[in-house]
Amino acid sequence: MFPKMSAVVYRTSTDQWYPERAVSAMGAAEVHAGPTVNVRDKVLLFVTREQEDVPWGAVRQLRNTTWHLYLLHWDERRGLLFINSSNHVGMHEELARAVGGDGVELIRGEAVFRSLHNVNRLVLTNLGLSDIINDRLRFSLHVGSDISNVLPDALRQQKKKSNLFARGYEQGRRVTIGYSQKGRVWSMSTAMDLASWVNWCHAVGAKLKDESISTADVFRNVILPRLVTERPALIPLQIDWPEAFLIRPEDSIEVEIDGESVLFSDAELRIVNYASEGPIRFQVVTPTRLAEYVVRFAGNNVHYDPAGRHPVYIKVGRKRRPLSEWFQEEPPVIRFEDGSQLEHNELFELPRPEARRPYERQRIQTWDWTGVDLSKESQGLEKRADSIQRRVLDRMLQEQLFQVVFDDDDAGEAADVVCLGNSEDRLIVHLYHCKFSSAGRPGARLDDLYAVCGQAQRSAQWRGYIRDLLIHLRNREASRQLRLERAGKPHVSRFERGSLRTLRELDQALSRCALEVRIVIVQPGLSRSAAEIRQLELLAATEVYLLETAGVPLEVIASE
Repeated sequence: MFPKMSAVVYRTSTDQWYPERAVSAMGAAEVHAGPTVNVRDKVLLFVTREQEDVPWGAVRQLRNTTWHLYLLHWDERRGLLFINSSNHVGMHEELARAVGGDGVELIRGEAVFRSLHNVNRLVLTNLGLSDIINDRLRFSLHVGSDISNVLPDALRQQKKKSNLFARGYEQGRRVTIGYSQKGRVWSMSTAMDLASWVNWCHAVGAKLKDESISTADVFRNVILPRLVTERPALIPLQIDWPEAFLIRPEDSIEVEIDGESVLFSDAELRIVNYASEGPIRFQVVTPTRLAEYVVRFAGNNVHYDPAGRHPVYIKVGRKRRPLSEWFQEEPPVIRFEDGSQLEHNELFELPRPEARRPYERQRIQTWDWTGVDLSKESQGLEKRADSIQRRVLDRMLQEQLFQVVFDDDDAGEAADVVCLGNSEDRLIVHLYHCKFSSAGRPGARLDDLYAVCGQAQRSAQWRGYIRDLLIHLRNREASRQLRLERAGKPHVSRFERGSLRTLRELDQALSRCALEVRIVIVQPGLSRSAAEIRQLELLAATEVYLLETAGVPLEVIASE
């Protein structure tokens, strides 16, 4: 049973609930299964069976049979009754009165929008408005950049927000939120068990009951897109796959370049030119292949054109199509130095803070890099002792805190070095992103930071999906082994410490542990003492992204 994260919410005024009265409130609907009551957690579940005439004719012998799930939870501490049903007709008032008592009151209107509180990088994807003044213009639905034109009227109370759908980040995870002014709250997420749905109800209910939340303040921080017909005059830090790809299991997508296919976990997108003008170029990179593309603006359209002879193909299930076609339907996300991002022809710009403080110089950690060639980033299969990555691995292997120290370097990496540990009631995850220096000694070169800041931002996605990270590491070990076997080479494990068995043990501990995540940039080409304001501002923008999307501060390791 996998109910949607959805509910209508009623205030209750009694000190008990009455689940035994639910059946009597269902009218003509036949209760086919249940009701089943969890007394301790105050959850009620039943299934109804309803028959009705077919809508396309008067045929007595034919009847439609509809099955509906009803799921109720009474949050005694907050005095809230949540009703979830696959039957979206009405707000289930009779059922609410029967189970919650005659004094129940539906939470509706502006109070419903309190649930947007604490959602970072909030983007409205749909907004329905009703006109308060002109009765002949009762309702209008707005999407994408069109919302930018109408939201000010809604905030000035000239129009009433009747419904909306939004996306953003909360507690380190991507979230979606839908609201109806009539009182329904929902998400695109599915509850994998009833406990997940109850927890979602508690999180929503806490906001609905909080009278201190101002919906005006919530909407003041909305990120509003604007249409662009040419590339922004900003430096791109990274390009990421569309969310439709990221939410799929990594082994359900294949990336093909020049006849060679790899799993999605072994492919990534990389910015080629860190420049604020000229075409934006990016590469699709696998362990043995790469293909370059150009982002081309044509009026209100954006095209992703191959720059070489071998276009990339993406296979999802049985559907194999060129990357350019996929990206027309599901565009990639391009993130820029100032925190804004481009999706197709819509630029999402952050609400400008009055002043963004640069990253504090004294927070930059310094290591002794004696014996390290600053131009060598990766240890490779031969485990180069004078590489930056090897120095990080050696330092982490000295830490007894970690049960897993993993070399994830190469296309598709979560980070160059992934460290995992289980200490008492904490699951510890450290992601280290290494970058070589473009010169032989530390300095204040901005170019040395663009790529590694983009990598750090990309890795923020793992904060809310640690189980997927463990699966990713298993896939990466298996794919390297297979690749080396095919090449007739001996296997070199990605595990510097730990094993697949250790990953399984950490997976089992995940549900009972608090999570501690650190994201670290390692760039010995950066001098702490010589760092200039633009470098510190770039680090600050990266930290803001990590804090708002993953709740994780940025750590930086450099040279003195």
